[in-house]
Amino acid sequence: MEEWGIALKMPINWDLKLKFFVLPSRPTPSIIFRRKWFRALKIGDRLIPVSVEIVDKEVRVRSIRIKKKEKRKIEELIFEYFGLGDPSSLYNFMRSDEKLSLLLKKFPNFGKGIRMSIYVFEGIVKAIIQQQIAFKVAENIAANLIEKYGENIRFGGKRVFDFPTPSLLSRLSMEDLKGCGLSKRKAEVIINVSKAALEYDLENLKRLKQNEVYEFLTSFKGIGRWTAELVMSMSLGFNVIPLGDLGVRRVLTRLYPEYSNNLEILAKKFGNFSNDILCYLFLEDRIGERT
Repeated sequence: MEEWGIALKMPINWDLKLKFFVLPSRPTPSIIFRRKWFRALKIGDRLIPVSVEIVDKEVRVRSIRIKKKEKRKIEELIFEYFGLGDPSSLYNFMRSDEKLSLLLKKFPNFGKGIRMSIYVFEGIVKAIIQQQIAFKVAENIAANLIEKYGENIRFGGKRVFDFPTPSLLSRLSMEDLKGCGLSKRKAEVIINVSKAALEYDLENLKRLKQNEVYEFLTSFKGIGRWTAELVMSMSLGFNVIPLGDLGVRRVLTRLYPEYSNNLEILAKKFGNFSNDILCYLFLEDRIGERT
């Protein structure tokens, strides 16, 4: 077993970060147990179990014994996934807007935005699953898929999972996927994306321009604007606000009623902070009324 800490520039409200995981006890593929995040990560050909928690200004990581190169990669993935970079410029921007300032006060020390997935393929599949159904329902379906087909390893007294590989999902039948709770249409799209991922490394989408990524994603039958923009923002980190999302529209309309018929204009005002602000909008929609 190996443990280490990583210092942060500013404190992070770990409990708020964990609010994004609506099924803490099921692998999505993240599992939350006793305020720790668990997941298996495929680094090269090796499946590595990891647990993470944040206490004030320190990230605490536990894993099996790993090489320095693997450790650096894990740290990179954790920082990107949880949005652990310096949030100073984001905070300054949000304070300059009356409505965003309210969100900043409501969700103190949340920091930068969290991602929907560690890997791009995972994000695309999860976005397809989320189409036109409630988020928690979608996460249950994703957990069914992961429990049945995700590679896993025992760690810390529990079994932790990685997301199923494109190779495995591409070989499944429609009935296999429907058995996890997917519709026939979604199963077909996931199989097609999985086959494409065998020919093209989807991580390369991070290096393309937004319009190129959008064209690539929407070239798949069954992936429209909402799905593409959700992937672009919550998996790739592009500054895109998926205005087709009902929750996002609901929060923006409530905060900015004067823009209710011009949300596209409003979204452009968020500029290079759009991706981070999107997470605050999701927080407000999912838990805002309960805080």
